[in-house]
Amino acid sequence: MPFDEFIKWTQFLSLRPPEWRSDNRAAAICSSMGAKAKDVERAFPSLQMVMEGNKEARLAKQEAMEGAIDSRDFFKSQFFHKTQDKFAKLDIKE
Repeated sequence: MPFDEFIKWTQFLSLRPPEWRSDNRAAAICSSMGAKAKDVERAFPSLQMVMEGNKEARLAKQEAMEGAIDSRDFFKSQFFHKTQDKFAKLDIKE
């Protein structure tokens, strides 16, 4: 196994420890019976590690998307309406 792959596996396993899915199932059962979220995280530390990894990924995605154009803004823009009008004026015959 190359060293880079080994490093990636260690990073993956630090974010997703073994048997975290079964802990997630047990936590869902506990929360359906009325357990509070903080109690469930204390009972299953593997889930706490997964949640922290998800928060980091979400923050990284938000930082990457800061300069991006929102699709709603694009469809409201004048550029979209101008190009839409140009295509509407074309007389395309099949």
